[in-house]
Amino acid sequence: DDTRGLANRFRAGELDVNSWPGFHPSQQKALQQELGAQVRVVPLQSIRFLRFNLRRAPFDDLRVRRALSMLVDRQVLVTRVVAGGERASTRAVPEGIAGALRPPAGELEAGTQAVRLRQGREALVAAQFRQRKPEPIRLRLPAGNGDEICIAIAAMWTAAGAPTRLEQSEIKSMIADLRRGDFDVALTGSQDPPAVEPYLERFRKGSSYNTGGYAGAEFERLLDTALRIADPQRRAAELLRAEIRLAADHAIVPLIQEVARNLVSNRVRGWVDNSPDIHLSRYLSRVQ
Repeated sequence: DDTRGLANRFRAGELDVNSWPGFHPSQQKALQQELGAQVRVVPLQSIRFLRFNLRRAPFDDLRVRRALSMLVDRQVLVTRVVAGGERASTRAVPEGIAGALRPPAGELEAGTQAVRLRQGREALVAAQFRQRKPEPIRLRLPAGNGDEICIAIAAMWTAAGAPTRLEQSEIKSMIADLRRGDFDVALTGSQDPPAVEPYLERFRKGSSYNTGGYAGAEFERLLDTALRIADPQRRAAELLRAEIRLAADHAIVPLIQEVARNLVSNRVRGWVDNSPDIHLSRYLSRVQ
């Protein structure tokens, strides 16, 4: 696919810098051995997550959403599936935002994965998941982006009693379907300016990003309260309360905090690694 072909074009001198989303994760180790410092892997303030369609049964049932989230082994995702510096995440907000508070460990981090797996299976049975959802879960993802993650999650869910099949399409088609509500669960994510507020604003009932149809009245009340507070510390505390409320509603399944994977030629000057992965061309030059 295009991400794998980037490396060949870089080797041939056709590219000095790759385009988004960078080279394929499976190439990282070999490219680092081959190209050394020209391989730039940097933590991003970007979250990858699964979005539930809360307008569609049985995903309108909190017990089902909670169970499916508990069944995902995030450590397996970051150590065996992508394994390129990504970090497991149980939040809708990335780590590392200045002034942000971190929530206490929640149910997605409590105990061992074996315990969470047992609890998740029991919750699906209690919610009569298979009776209410006899056909497989439709897990949507954009073509060529996130395949390995979704294959792993589909296997986890299927093994735990929630059969899942993948549905890939071009990103434009997928976005159109999400906006129409034509999906069960979808692989999406968020990368916003380095502040907590925009990450939470995405989950407002009226947000164009809120394709899952989440409508959390208490969450929005807490968020509104936070936005009226000028004092940074008090504001951060109230934003944390809103985030905790959002997490308790399990509108999404947080998965990983991503990394940027870039190939940057030794000929390039002015490149500075940064967590938003923004590199303005006016600051870049090429040594002939």
